[in-house]
This record gives sequence, C-alpha cells and structure tokens, in this order.
Amino acid sequence: MVEVEVRARLREGYAKVRARLVKKGASFGKPAEQQDAYYRPAKRAWVEQLPGDYVVRVRRSSKGCFLTYKALTEIRGTWDEHEITVSDPEAAEQMLGHLGLVKVLDLRKKRERAKFRGFEICLDRVKGLGDYIEAEIITRHANREAARRKIIKFLQEIGIRESDLDSRGYPEIIFEKRGFKYSGMR
Repeated sequence: MVEVEVRARLREGYAKVRARLVKKGASFGKPAEQQDAYYRPAKRAWVEQLPGDYVVRVRRSSKGCFLTYKALTEIRGTWDEHEITVSDPEAAEQMLGHLGLVKVLDLRKKRERAKFRGFEICLDRVKGLGDYIEAEIITRHANREAARRKIIKFLQEIGIRESDLDSRGYPEIIFEKRGFKYSGMR
C-alpha cells in the first residue's frame, strides 16, 4: 500500500475552506499540535533527493508519538510509508543517530483532521509556510495515478484552484526553498 496525497495552499483562508467542507458534511476532530523531527541518512542528507531516498519522522502530538519511514517514489506526492507508535521519542531519536541518520528539519503545525468521502482531509497551519489543505488516500501501488486524479478532482470541487495544488510534502517544499533539489519524479 502507498500513501497518495495532494495539498494546496489556502489563499482564500483557512476558515472559509473549513466552513465550505463542514457545509458539505465534513466533521472535523479536535485540533492537534504536531511537532515533527525529520532524519535522513548522513551521506544523503544534503544532496539531491531521488526516488528511493527516504526520511524517518519522529512525530510528537496530542495523539501520541510516532516513528514513520517515508520513501520517495517516482510519482511526486506518493510515498512508500510505514508507521509505528513509540512510547519514548527521545530514545527513538537516539537510535536514529546511532543508525547514522541526522536531523535535517524540525516542523511544527496545527492540524484539524476529517474523514470525508473516502479521503482523509487535513487543514494545516504550518509554521513558516502558512495554511494548507491536504487530501490523502491509501491505495495499492497500481492505483496511485487514479487516486491522485481523484484527489485533484475533489479539491477542485471544493473550490481549490489548480494553480494552488502541490504534490510535494512540507519538508520538500521547505528544502526546495532552501535550494535543495528533488529529481526523478513526475
């Protein structure tokens, strides 16, 4: 299974998009603060990222702590992802260091989440980036292109402009702003 997600910058405002989704029947849970620490292998940490390169994320949130492996695929916005719950995030981070991974990014966001029409919808306030919507589907590897098209259609149906769509993850957006390259993805 792979995670397919598309996000979009909310230029018209977080509250307007949230209200539009609620009017259509989406039910959002309680907002959660998330602190994400991203790690990469030391030898690949600051070089061009290609399909197969990966990050390991340690997420601290009100829902618990999670360790997530996310590898780039040849399709932008599609990751090979595996996640487990961890009880001791500091110990997990120490283990990552002993395995040769280095911290490359700290990311903070406030997130509201809803399950709606087969999608997981997240409204995010990302420190340093602004407000975004993210729509996600978990699907089989063979169905990822169709899933991506379905997400884009949904986002356009709720008024998101095509010019605001972005299949990059938040770390990729930040790293590209800093001049790092991602290649080999379509």
